[in-house]
Amino acid sequence: MMLASLSAHAQSPTTSRLVLDDVVRAALETGLDLRLALRQLAASEAGRAVAGSPFEAQLRLSATSATDRSLQDGTASAVSSSILSTTNTRYGVNVDKLLRSGVVVSPSLAVTRAAVSSATLPPPNRASVNLGLTVPLMRGWGNSAIRGSEISAASDVQAGDFDVRHAAARSVLTAVSAYWDYVASFRRLDVQKLAERRAGELAAETKLLVSADERSASELHSLDANAALKRISRIAAEQQVLEARQRLGIALGIPAEEIWKLATPASDFPTVADLNPPQGASADSLALDAPSRRADLAA
Repeated sequence: MMLASLSAHAQSPTTSRLVLDDVVRAALETGLDLRLALRQLAASEAGRAVAGSPFEAQLRLSATSATDRSLQDGTASAVSSSILSTTNTRYGVNVDKLLRSGVVVSPSLAVTRAAVSSATLPPPNRASVNLGLTVPLMRGWGNSAIRGSEISAASDVQAGDFDVRHAAARSVLTAVSAYWDYVASFRRLDVQKLAERRAGELAAETKLLVSADERSASELHSLDANAALKRISRIAAEQQVLEARQRLGIALGIPAEEIWKLATPASDFPTVADLNPPQGASADSLALDAPSRRADLAA
């Protein structure tokens, strides 16, 4: 899992590096908005299957058997009378198919077998094949009335697919923006560390000059105050690194207890040469082209 590779680089976030490609892959794999959109798309697909179920063929099987018993000569008191048994067995298969035009097609096949106890020949069989058509009138005719639910469900699925595409783009945008903020927080921390070190070195050098009676001792107060301010700025920059790491972890869907394991960033800011804007790109042309490229608007 990409989530495991991001959060388990090392116990300390300074022992490994985190590149932009890993962030993008993790956003597409573990982004919360994207996972929610995928669940909603799956629900829409299930709704489309339910809406199309009335158009599935329905099979009906039947089997009946009836036995009639009667006296052969019709006299109940005759000693020589015998009982005549007639068994009729019927097997049937029916299929009902609702077409999207509203017509119901109902083919059927039935086989009847008649067995007589006194018969010397094999029992006769009779088969019958029927085809029934049910044609609706008025409101039941046509796609709009019969397929309304199915068309609506199919539109929901198409909209859900656009939502998934937009959620993927939004997840990547959020993760990449958080990553660049994460990179910037380390750059700010480096600057503040350098400023703190130079302020400390300046204060130490001035103390040597004061000891040699080259500078006034009153200058030390302002230099010590400046060093303290640089120390405060460095501490604030360290806090910004923690906050940027937390925002990046949330954007990637990493559990709170694993965010602190995120590695330090390895990708540097892109240069102007890396942007490569398309030929003829301008704010007006991009604004006119945006509606045709927005998946959320299409949804």
